[in-house]
Amino acid sequence: MNVWVAGVAVVLAAAGVGKAAAEGQVVEGRFERTLAIVDGTELDVRTTSGRIEVRAGKPGEARISAWVRGYADRWTPDGSDVVKERVRAIAARPPVGVSGGVLRVGYGGGEARQVGVSYRVVVPVDTKVRLHTGSGTVVVGGIRGPLEVRNGAGATTVANIAGDVTVAANSGRVELRRVAGEVDARTGAGAISIGRPGRAVRAHTGSGRIEVEGAPEGTWELTAGSGDIQVAMPGDAAFEVDAHTRVGTVSANHEIDVEARATGQLYGIAGEGGPRVVLRTGSGDIVVDVD
Repeated sequence: MNVWVAGVAVVLAAAGVGKAAAEGQVVEGRFERTLAIVDGTELDVRTTSGRIEVRAGKPGEARISAWVRGYADRWTPDGSDVVKERVRAIAARPPVGVSGGVLRVGYGGGEARQVGVSYRVVVPVDTKVRLHTGSGTVVVGGIRGPLEVRNGAGATTVANIAGDVTVAANSGRVELRRVAGEVDARTGAGAISIGRPGRAVRAHTGSGRIEVEGAPEGTWELTAGSGDIQVAMPGDAAFEVDAHTRVGTVSANHEIDVEARATGQLYGIAGEGGPRVVLRTGSGDIVVDVD
């Protein structure tokens, strides 16, 4: 059963107030809600355009804040009145609800052309989270997970996640820090940076640089259509490296028992051996940096 916490009001902030722009008008609105949820409730947030931020909070409670933004240009039928009404409708009837054990935010909210919604959601630490934005920044921190992010265009930043993390972006930078579970990060265009992963890592970018720092605790598979790849590991790291670039160089500053080396290619074992580190780029340099 959905429980609306007493004393929490829906805020319609400046929903009908716009400011002049060069060829149109910006219309903004806002709503806030606090919802009591049971243990094990999952979170699913969707927005056509806008920022999504998720943080860990108190057990048994979800807090949602939303900023609605519309833009009316000179081609908008009936001018800014149409966009104002769209913004008012979303703010007056927040697209927030729980069904089947899932807290859904953004579903059925009437988001339409020229209107986007940004969300900040605070949920219990053990919440499983799925996020989808057509265009916007995604920031997540401090939850147990697992976490799944789909981003049409925009940066994704994730930190301090106890479970697995999956990120799929059409374009945009992906930055992950201190993920204890497995990592699967993909972007069509943009850099990928991963720090201190706890288990296996899979990362792919169509165009961009990939950097991973830490000691391999599972297989690392890092691939780029075009872009440099650099891995930085502690001095006592033990691993098996398999690196290849079609156009570029492969270098390592650590003593590696080389079993095969050719132009743009290196295969060998560091220390006593260990997890496989597979590095592939179509065009770019590969650096294995062991400190």
